[in-house]
Amino acid sequence: MLKGKLFKNAVGIEFRDGSLIAACLKKGFRGVKLISSITIPSAYDAISEDDVSKLGGFVLRHNASAGNASVAIPAEWCLVKFMDIPSPDKEAVKDLLRYEIERHIPFPLEEVYYSFKIAGKNNNGYRVVIAVVQKERIEQLKEFLTRISLQPKVISVSPFSILNAVALSGYKPNMAKELSGIQSRSDIFGRRDDVSIALFIEHGNWNMAVIKAGCCINLERIDFNYDRLENIWNNISAGVSAALSGLSIKKAGRMVISGNMTPEQFRFISDKAGMPVKLVQKFAFYNSGNPDMNILPSIGVCLSGLGLGDMAINMLPERERKIDKAGALIAKLSAAATLILSLWLGVSWITAGKASIKTIENEIKRNEPEVRAVEALFSELTAIEKQNKFLKDAKTGGVGKLEMLSELTSIIPTDAWVTNLTYKEIKDEKKGDKKEIVLNGFAGSSAKLIGLIENSPLFENVEFIGPVTKGMQGEGFKIRAMVVKPGNKAAEKK
Repeated sequence: MLKGKLFKNAVGIEFRDGSLIAACLKKGFRGVKLISSITIPSAYDAISEDDVSKLGGFVLRHNASAGNASVAIPAEWCLVKFMDIPSPDKEAVKDLLRYEIERHIPFPLEEVYYSFKIAGKNNNGYRVVIAVVQKERIEQLKEFLTRISLQPKVISVSPFSILNAVALSGYKPNMAKELSGIQSRSDIFGRRDDVSIALFIEHGNWNMAVIKAGCCINLERIDFNYDRLENIWNNISAGVSAALSGLSIKKAGRMVISGNMTPEQFRFISDKAGMPVKLVQKFAFYNSGNPDMNILPSIGVCLSGLGLGDMAINMLPERERKIDKAGALIAKLSAAATLILSLWLGVSWITAGKASIKTIENEIKRNEPEVRAVEALFSELTAIEKQNKFLKDAKTGGVGKLEMLSELTSIIPTDAWVTNLTYKEIKDEKKGDKKEIVLNGFAGSSAKLIGLIENSPLFENVEFIGPVTKGMQGEGFKIRAMVVKPGNKAAEKK
């Protein structure tokens, strides 16, 4: 039981215009290892039933979890842009982006999926990377995955997946950090405010990324003239200079190169770069010393699906991003139980040299009843803690949160549903503290919904704070209302 919780296999699939490449990874105490890979020389929308069977057999053979699949799509399928968004805080970035995106895409917003990632803070706001893809592409891809009984948890873009793999090239597990929820950061691109240039190959094309504080803040393709080494460097140098100038960065501190490069090319670039240059050709998750760079996007997106690295961007719609909180909790509790049992058995991880991981696993198997008891205890304590927090939160404020939710449930009609509800307390020394709710969702008539909420004794100043959009699910709305004590609203109107 314990082994099954901790050591689930995961699969990463890269979709190309003319082929599919899948890689299966296994994460354990000793790190992440590549189990196997497969290449299908057909596009997903023209694949034969025989090749579907091959891919499905690959997934079954390696016991990959149906919900543990991650996908990388070509950059050519997407519109990828980097923007500086003037915003006072991160919370406001999402709302501002919606209007920015509409100005930059040639499609109606309801015909696309988009995702963004905050890449850092600047003087005026935030640096943001946005990826936009047509819904039709994603829906076709998802439909194909159902044919092999897979559900995607991450849909990223190939260049970001490659960067994720490079960033984790020297990955070593740190169980203490993972148990606490702290993600180990790679220092291959530097730390804090370090600026690095990453050069890497994708589908035979060279890409250049600017990395600052571990985040990608610029990405573009470089066209090379391979006739002479001098020409190669001139292309790189021009691309780097233009990118840094556009970002108001004087210079980079290092250059990281991955891909198939001859020793002569590497020496030439190193001599010309004027900064330390690192060639990444060894990856901790490969079993051999000569890694196949062709499957790097599949590996990179699979690592993202395992919760490793922060270079990837997820194009999957938010409502479909299945966060397996229970599974993650069980895995952490199982790992904690392993630590407890190891100490009980006199096999301390601090002095791990005295026993192998294999020995620990065997001891855990023999003591499975104790492991289950520890897991049950942790689960019970976690449940009690959640209940206490919920009750405490529900009691706070002039209008109880449970009362407020009950009122909304009773007044919202059956043809409307709320996808997100935000509750916020606003401090105001002059006018007194206020409570505000913001509702996002869809309705048959958003104007009718405004009236229903306004008529409630618990809400006032009900208004739209964004444009009403029309779609297949109805009218999309974003409504704000102030929460008042019962009776106060009627008194104010008199």
